[in-house]
Amino acid sequence: MSQPIYESLLQVLAERLSVDAAELISSGVLEIDGVAIQLQCRETESEPFVLMIVHFGEIPWRGRDAAARRLLEVNLDLVDSELCTYFAIDPATGEVVLCIRAMLLDLSVDYLQSAISAVVGQAASWRRGEYDLGA
Repeated sequence: MSQPIYESLLQVLAERLSVDAAELISSGVLEIDGVAIQLQCRETESEPFVLMIVHFGEIPWRGRDAAARRLLEVNLDLVDSELCTYFAIDPATGEVVLCIRAMLLDLSVDYLQSAISAVVGQAASWRRGEYDLGA
């Protein structure tokens, strides 16, 4: 039931971002300004949701433990946010990823496009070392 809604959302998003819609729908992967973003539609018992996984990049080796602790602290601050948002470490790559979970039926293309734009900027700042990680 939710797959057609999700695919319709991706179709319009692809048109706005001038990317191949069929490829986006089949892979769920976008790359914008060198930042990889995965979009996945998932179902729970109650409601379908979209999971956006934004690949921020590696944790700096210098001060790695302090940086990981700081990300956990940020996660605590994010608990109060409207969306389910959290940082994680991708077990396959060791990269920092930002995960955002939004209810599919509440999600608009405008909101998704705006969120993507914001997180691409945040990922770029991360990669330039602009965040205080306590290292």
